[in-house]
Amino acid sequence: MKKRNKKAFTIVELVIVVAVIGVLAAILIPTFVNLTQKANAASDSSLVANLNKALKMTEADADAKDEDGNDISGKNYTMHDAILDLEYQGYKYENLVTRSGEHLLYDLAKNEFLLSNDAKEAKNADYWQIVDAIPNTQKYNYYAGKRFADAIVNVTTGFDVGDRGSVVKEINYSNTTARTSVIRTDDATSVLSIDALNDNVEHYGAVGKVLIEKIDFHCYYEYGSAAYVRLDQGKVVAKTGGIIDILFTTNSTPTAVAAIEDGGKINIGYTTGEAIDTANRENEGGIPLVYVVDETPITGEETIQEIIDEAMDAAAAADTDYWIDASADSFAGGSGTDLDPYLISSATQLARVAKVMNVVGSEYAGKVFKLTKNINLSGKIWTPIGYEVSAFAGTIDGNNKTIKGLSNYNENASLTSLADDNNHAYGLVGVAALSKGDVTIKNLTLESVNIDITGGKGTGAVVGYLINESGIGTKKMSINNVIVESGSVVSNGHSGGIVGKNYGLTTEVEGCTNKATVSGSNASGIVNYSSNGSQTILINNCTNKGAITSSGGGSYASGIANLVNFSTATVSNCLNTGEIKDTHGSSITNIGGTIAVGTSGMLTIYNLENQGKVSTPNFGKPVGGIIGSVQCNLTIKAGYLKNSGEIVGNTVAGGIFGNATNGKTITIDLTNETETAKQKVEF
Repeated sequence: MKKRNKKAFTIVELVIVVAVIGVLAAILIPTFVNLTQKANAASDSSLVANLNKALKMTEADADAKDEDGNDISGKNYTMHDAILDLEYQGYKYENLVTRSGEHLLYDLAKNEFLLSNDAKEAKNADYWQIVDAIPNTQKYNYYAGKRFADAIVNVTTGFDVGDRGSVVKEINYSNTTARTSVIRTDDATSVLSIDALNDNVEHYGAVGKVLIEKIDFHCYYEYGSAAYVRLDQGKVVAKTGGIIDILFTTNSTPTAVAAIEDGGKINIGYTTGEAIDTANRENEGGIPLVYVVDETPITGEETIQEIIDEAMDAAAAADTDYWIDASADSFAGGSGTDLDPYLISSATQLARVAKVMNVVGSEYAGKVFKLTKNINLSGKIWTPIGYEVSAFAGTIDGNNKTIKGLSNYNENASLTSLADDNNHAYGLVGVAALSKGDVTIKNLTLESVNIDITGGKGTGAVVGYLINESGIGTKKMSINNVIVESGSVVSNGHSGGIVGKNYGLTTEVEGCTNKATVSGSNASGIVNYSSNGSQTILINNCTNKGAITSSGGGSYASGIANLVNFSTATVSNCLNTGEIKDTHGSSITNIGGTIAVGTSGMLTIYNLENQGKVSTPNFGKPVGGIIGSVQCNLTIKAGYLKNSGEIVGNTVAGGIFGNATNGKTITIDLTNETETAKQKVEF
């Protein structure tokens, strides 16, 4: 067999092969790249064409609605309108990705999408781009993408929060060149600041505050809703259904113009001078005007800031019936200690106490809360602070402020979201527990209380139900200088003007007044149904002026306190002027002008007076001007007991006591008698 030898490529041959491959690559690669680029460009062009087709289809569809049922057919005024149009046709804007490297832009004026290489620089003011952060050089208007995370946004062009309204809290718009910018927000607590002398700014959506430093007589147009607009210089127009709740200007010369057009509305204007004079109420006019002196409108006692806070609260809660669902994310300041209390300046911040306490009560146990402004709860259902599983303990310092409009609006669901109402109680504080610490509520006024509850452990304007667990002997509830100025407290159970039901171990109530009407099976003007055999109770310098009614077969009614089962109690320096009555009559045990007393305990009384009518239709049941029936051991100290009210009883009635049960001791203690405080009993 012959042996065959294989020859390898020579160097020359290899060089030739490599050269040929290089020539082929030089020819083919650009061709392939060009084909890929053309394919990507064609894909992007197809995407744009399909998006624009979807926009036109939605615009022409009279039945088009978003997921909330709102009409989205017709013209688009914001980029968000266009996004909703696309979603209606099945697109998700977060999936709109180009392949060619060009940006996807939206032309608001034409209502169509385009690629950035087709954009005309002269029209940049009309173009919108989806971004995850505002670029350093702002060329277009910007729409917040899914990953947009900036809480504070500074822009010189238009801006739309998209569905990131809960993230973006503050927008600062400033510009020195003349243009029209569209700004859309979606949070009734957000703030929009404007400093743009030559611009028109069109606002859509919900915003809390709009602070306009200057916009000259080019306009700020409100097409959405603003709780509060402050105008220093320029013109504000509420247009085409836009609503401004409060417009305020501090400018003392008529350089601020307010107008309403095409069904817009400005609810009220406040000014410190002639800033919004009659002549400047343009077009449809009719804007109410109130002058402000030293920060207070001449029409009332609330300051401008308090009015603004109320408007902001109302805006924040616009989409819910419950304050707890509109609770703030934080307080106005503080850390919850005695020296640095949590500061509460709004209804939404007060609702935060209820929300956190009712979910994780231990977080606020023993904390101190202080009101810094009057608070208006009107129009929304108040959910009480604390229920039996997560009860309140701590301090609420009213700081001599007023809470107005606390109400459940006849809905028992406001007790909590849980189904078993018997575990709950109603009031500013629902359930308070001494096992978690002392309970202190002081220096507070409640006005226009409106409570009507079925079921529950107890109902009171301030505290519904105070509970105590065995072995907790050092904790107490103190309520000082609290006034219920007006309203009503109604339930079919235990009702009190201040406290609905008291099972606490030590209770001190001093300097309190109730003027609300109170009705329940057991009812009292100040503290109702104290029933804990180990209780120590002190009630001093309290007044009831509200009508008190026991209905539905209860046992006790009084102007000041129903003391049912206790160890020792002292009631002193108290006055009742309200009518006390029993309407049911079948089982009333004790009805007194100031006190109704149970069957055990040592009671000390002095300086008590009743001026109200006290009555019952019940046969044989005691009714008295001070105490209906003395069923416990009683000590009367130096001072006076006085009744000037009409006493109406079917059988057992008395000006001071209706009767005294056999076997009980009544002691008159004159140890501290003085010329100015002599013992006397009058009726």
